[in-house]
Amino acid sequence: MTVPSAPTPAFKSLSEQSPEELSRCHAACFDDYWSMETFRDILNNRSQFGWCASIEGEIVGLAVFAPGGEGYELLTVCIDPDFRNQGIAKALLLHCFAEEPFAKSDKILLEVASDNSPALALYHQLGFSKDGIRKNYYRRSTGRIDAVLMSLSVMKDRV
Repeated sequence: MTVPSAPTPAFKSLSEQSPEELSRCHAACFDDYWSMETFRDILNNRSQFGWCASIEGEIVGLAVFAPGGEGYELLTVCIDPDFRNQGIAKALLLHCFAEEPFAKSDKILLEVASDNSPALALYHQLGFSKDGIRKNYYRRSTGRIDAVLMSLSVMKDRV
């Protein structure tokens, strides 16, 4: 018996997508998802940028970044639940980090819910370090949860 291989995603700039498609993907991943208006603002804001992963033309994941302090901040990353555990998040982030904006960056910063074990494992696998905790940052139906602050040091002027 042959096990089917995971689909290979295609990566495209968020600027090539519609706010509706981006919001739909985000809504599949989060209860407190970003609206079409939020994505429209991101697409119109030249300082925020990102990429999406698609399979057979359907957006299955996205990552959004903004300049912040010493480098760039990962504002959100999500993979449609139907496509998780296939390496798409890792491939998407590695694709992003290889893009031009990060070539002259010192750090990539992020925050993640302390109960998001899969994301924490992925970020550690990618080389992120824990920098601190933001207490009671995320709202949940069961109460508030801490955010883990993380960073990845990257080489400047990579060849």
